[in-house]
Amino acid sequence: YIQKQEMVDLTLFKDFHKSQKNLHDDDYNYGQTMSLKVKGKQKDTEYTSKMKLGKPDAQGNAKVIGEQIVKYDNAKEGITLEANFATPGDLTAKIEYDTEKFVKNTKVFADLIYSPASQKSTQKVAGQLKCSKYFGKMGIDIIDSSFFVNLAATAMPCNYCALGMDSIFDFENKRFSKYNLGVAWTLKNINSKFSLEHESKNALTYEFGAINGHYHGKFKDTEVGGSVHFDIQSKDTSCTTAVSSKLNDDLTVKARLNSKGILGVCAITQLKEGLKFIASAEVDSVKLVTQKEIPHKFGFGFDYNLQITCDIASWIYFSQKKK
Repeated sequence: YIQKQEMVDLTLFKDFHKSQKNLHDDDYNYGQTMSLKVKGKQKDTEYTSKMKLGKPDAQGNAKVIGEQIVKYDNAKEGITLEANFATPGDLTAKIEYDTEKFVKNTKVFADLIYSPASQKSTQKVAGQLKCSKYFGKMGIDIIDSSFFVNLAATAMPCNYCALGMDSIFDFENKRFSKYNLGVAWTLKNINSKFSLEHESKNALTYEFGAINGHYHGKFKDTEVGGSVHFDIQSKDTSCTTAVSSKLNDDLTVKARLNSKGILGVCAITQLKEGLKFIASAEVDSVKLVTQKEIPHKFGFGFDYNLQITCDIASWIYFSQKKK
């Protein structure tokens, strides 16, 4: 039954449990003062604006944190450009180019990150090779005057199993500062994915870090997921579970619970096409029983996805002509 399933799409180690993480993290908007996100798209260009009001300091002043993202994605030419401007002036520029026409199954990447506040800059270049059963990515990071080599690779010995590794070599200290290994099983016939991973914790000493197990499954309109984390050095264990269910075309409810008893709930209502209302809350279920005052958080917001279908350049031209 398992052997006959079709081959699943390969991912790098960092994405082995991406679906489980998204189920657990996305849409819970409590614990913040105020935030605003507006997203628009016109042909190949996507624009995202984010604004968040930070928590007040001792004097009662709250800083406004902003982020503007412009992304140009031309699938025909195989090129993606992205610029990110963030408070207090941080700049990130990314280039992704599909080199398929020169070397089959390859892509190249380049990133530039500059922070005027700390006067620090980071340059990154990387190359990627992806075949049906092998996926590798190698890059060089230059952070100020320090050099690092990133190496990630995944191999698929069968249609449903993948072996992956993710590492960073620090040239200054002449050692690996990250060394992660994992295995993932994707059972497409039952829409489920499992992964077992080793996560390095100490960048200065070679030692076993933590063992993480993840699960994600989707059944009709319901998603379920969970994770277990075991720290080998401290012997601490923690776990989380999450569920999401689409009750109808306009309403989705979510819930998550961790081993500390922190319960989170979320409701997502589709008001109209491109506009969602999201409300979420968190409560400490342990203190709910032992204390009179219930520690809790609550948040709500709107998610507006603006699709611009008109040609902006033509609109400006006709406006000027009319004048």
